[in-house]
Amino acid sequence: MGQLSAYVQEGIKVDRLINDDGVAVDAGSLNTSTNNFAEIAYALLTDVRIGAGKRVPSATVDRAAMTTAAQFCYANGFRFDGVIEDRQALRDFIATNAAFNLLDFTIIGGKFALKPSVPYNEATYVIDRNRDINNEIKALFTDGNMKDMQVTFVPAQERQLFKAAVAYREEVENGFSQQKTLTHTVCKQCALSVARCHKERWQEANQRKPGQSHDDYR
Repeated sequence: MGQLSAYVQEGIKVDRLINDDGVAVDAGSLNTSTNNFAEIAYALLTDVRIGAGKRVPSATVDRAAMTTAAQFCYANGFRFDGVIEDRQALRDFIATNAAFNLLDFTIIGGKFALKPSVPYNEATYVIDRNRDINNEIKALFTDGNMKDMQVTFVPAQERQLFKAAVAYREEVENGFSQQKTLTHTVCKQCALSVARCHKERWQEANQRKPGQSHDDYR
């Protein structure tokens, strides 16, 4: 047999921060596999067998903040099933992949932590898209406190509406995953996301005048 393929449902068991319902648990009380990035990062920092636990004391990792990050990922459906192919620095790995889960890798008070990068509801941990952040600015970055600051403006004729292509895998139980691509763009007419634009135009269509077709609102 030249090659063997297997579908593995559960991975390495780690010290969990939350249970499968998103509720915080005590340290050492739950050891199971996980695909929550905050729990993976916590294990890589504190576990003496698979992580840097021999060099990074557990007291230098903020478990409470990591638990909040894990609940944030759980509430918003963020999962990490990435492939680790190359050797790289642990801090670089965590910082790079934290961004894919809308998290910031920080060192606050001498402790490593993951913090949500966007506003969220502190009761449900769901992203709060309607929060006014104008009064939450923590710092001002200008040429007075940044070295060699440079600002570049794109000419109007070169500006294009945002368009992103997201590649993801769709898992099939006991089978091979399928690679799929989702394209997200911005409506040229109103500069709103396509989903929101279509929703508003559908609402307009429901209020259309007699004799006017739905095609007039597409």
